[in-house]
Amino acid sequence: MSTLLLIWQRRRRAQPDGATEKEFPRADCKYCGKTLLFRSPGHGNQIEYLDQDGYCYLWYPGNTVILTGKWRIDETSIYFQYGTDTYNPVTNVHGGGWEEQSFDEWSNDIVDQETGDLFGIKRGLPFVLAADPPLNSLRELLSAK
Repeated sequence: MSTLLLIWQRRRRAQPDGATEKEFPRADCKYCGKTLLFRSPGHGNQIEYLDQDGYCYLWYPGNTVILTGKWRIDETSIYFQYGTDTYNPVTNVHGGGWEEQSFDEWSNDIVDQETGDLFGIKRGLPFVLAADPPLNSLRELLSAK
């Protein structure tokens, strides 16, 4: 058995927060450690940073704070969990539980990605993000401010 497989098995058994037995290490996710720009009809522009420790930082349009949550993956899906005091107005879901989304569905809304926490959103809100007009790239937003 390879060393990589042994490490994966140890990490799989040690996952907190009721993670599934099929969960994969976050290091295998091509979006780990990246800032992502999303665009969807219901939400507009959204920016999220997924760190390597399983925390996510969502910069949601109109919000005056960054929503900090957790993320995890398995073979086909990505899961997000935000605080019990959060609410998604598009899906009508209150936070607190894990929400599953298939990788295909989730990644279809990605417009752009950059390595690292491009806007420093782990530290706080750079400014209030607008849902519109549609952004074409993260660099476009970075150069505008």
